[in-house]
Amino acid sequence: MSERENAIRKQIQDLGKWQAFIDRREALQAQGKGRKEAWEQAAIEILAGQENETSAEKNDDDFCSIDVSEFADKPTPTARKIVEWVFENIRVKNVTPDMAPSPGAYSLLLDIRNNPGLRTEFIYKVWAKLLPTRAEIESSRKFEDDGRSQIQILDRIERAKREAEADSVL
Repeated sequence: MSERENAIRKQIQDLGKWQAFIDRREALQAQGKGRKEAWEQAAIEILAGQENETSAEKNDDDFCSIDVSEFADKPTPTARKIVEWVFENIRVKNVTPDMAPSPGAYSLLLDIRNNPGLRTEFIYKVWAKLLPTRAEIESSRKFEDDGRSQIQILDRIERAKREAEADSVL
């Protein structure tokens, strides 16, 4: 079992929801889901359910702490920009709403910080889609300039210079 899975397992056990997790995982497997997929989905559901219970206990004023006027002068960011900003700030201290590209980006950051299941899902399902594939990386390398042609030209110039100097001595 991976370190990530052990951390999720411990979190579910600490919540006292281990049996509910096992029951849900087995139900998902009975529906035809693979073992790993059933494990991850059950973990996400159990952790998201715990987050929803916690959120229900809060009042609206505690939950809605961002003033939209803080974002009035900001241009609307792309979804890519929001995802990148959230990913870059998950573990950064002292991030304030005015640093965010949009109110939604800041809200998503807070939700991801407060819900490990959502954080896992965000990284594996959203952030991972923005990363280039191996084929894209290899394809882009074809266009990288490693300076070989310039070195060859310089070598030819140097050879021509030596030849010219040798001819002038004779």
